[in-house]
Amino acid sequence: MSTTGSGKAASNATDAARRAADWGREAGRKRAAEMALATIELQRKTFNGAIRGLGTLQDQTGKMLHRFAQSASWVPDEGRQVVDEWTSASKRGRDDFQKTMEKSFDLLAHYFERVKKGAPAAKKKTSTKKKSATKRKASTKRKKSAARKPPAASS
Repeated sequence: MSTTGSGKAASNATDAARRAADWGREAGRKRAAEMALATIELQRKTFNGAIRGLGTLQDQTGKMLHRFAQSASWVPDEGRQVVDEWTSASKRGRDDFQKTMEKSFDLLAHYFERVKKGAPAAKKKTSTKKKSATKRKASTKRKKSAARKPPAASS
């Protein structure tokens, strides 16, 4: 029995184990990404339902206050304008919030789609301003530490 044959078999077994581990990581990554995408979709649907319910409540409250302000003779015109402005500001704020959340859900979903496909992560671009500021701080620290050192005593 030769040692080269058993060494080759051990190498093949190691390669197979490595491939199996890689496949397991790949499958785990895909499953995790799919779960994340499903969770994001659930959150999106839940958010949209909640914002619709809140919108209906705010709209009905605004209409009720508008009718009340119009029918009440003791409410000045300025008060009616405040009610109308509050109603429109609530609607604008709700719409802006909904757009922001939709964009966030889209960004999250896009990221996990890339993870699922195995696409490499995008590299961050470092700002040259930050680098030069860091260099300035480092050179300033060196100058300060050199100024603090007492002169070497001569014998």
